[in-house]
Amino acid sequence: MPEQPSEPMTVIAATDFSAAARAAVERAARIAEAHQGRLLLVHAFDEARWKNLRSLFAPRRRLLAGQPVQQAWKSVRAAAARISRARDVACTGVVVLGRAARALAAKAQEARAALLVLGPHGRRFGDRLYLGSTALGLARLAPCPVLVARRRPALPYRRCLAGFDFSPASLRAVQAAARLFPAVEFTLLHAVQPAAAPLRLDAGLRSALLREAEVRLARAVETGAPAAASRRVAMGPAHLVLKRALSAGRFDLVALGRHAGSALGERVLGSVPANVLVNARADVLISP
Repeated sequence: MPEQPSEPMTVIAATDFSAAARAAVERAARIAEAHQGRLLLVHAFDEARWKNLRSLFAPRRRLLAGQPVQQAWKSVRAAAARISRARDVACTGVVVLGRAARALAAKAQEARAALLVLGPHGRRFGDRLYLGSTALGLARLAPCPVLVARRRPALPYRRCLAGFDFSPASLRAVQAAARLFPAVEFTLLHAVQPAAAPLRLDAGLRSALLREAEVRLARAVETGAPAAASRRVAMGPAHLVLKRALSAGRFDLVALGRHAGSALGERVLGSVPANVLVNARADVLISP
């Protein structure tokens, strides 16, 4: 029997019509176009939040839309039409109802999306401690890789730093990045985190731990990591090792795996993906 053609890749771009969202939508459109896929432009409308906001402005209700859902549909469809005219990609605009992270994650599941792209959120201190922002919430809930795009895409991604801890999640993250961005140069970075503080280790044990990590990282290619990837190991907490590696500005993309964990644990204790999402200047890809 002849081989059945595979379905075109579906890329979801989340938009709230802000400047940050426009940059993310542009990146999503370029990715969908490069893969000859389709783009789904999605606006999440939180009815409960809108009603609460409207009640605060009761004396001046004319300042707020009387039919916000219909207006959202009109805006997102117009934006989708502009994208379809500007780029060689089929784009459809839809509105989903509910809290943004859950509504977008559900839409990604329904559409069998290969990627969900959105702009950064949650720059306030409260969002650093609690996973209250859309970007952080989606990083925990989405069934597909999530790309948080910070800047307007002048060029395709060129260099990707992949945090690699030998877990299936970190392997899936680098494989997802390789599928989505096949021309990218990869660097696999492993953070050695000994039980004792690094400064308390004698030089011999420290060197042995680093050598062991280098050997394991070299073998990662056998499990499916990109064969041409360069490899680096460093000692210290993972979020600090990643921060130091990113500080030079050499990388324009970070790829990380999402580990299963309770929402409460992530909110209170933080996580490496959450820390990188809030602090990194590069775009961040998180894979489930």
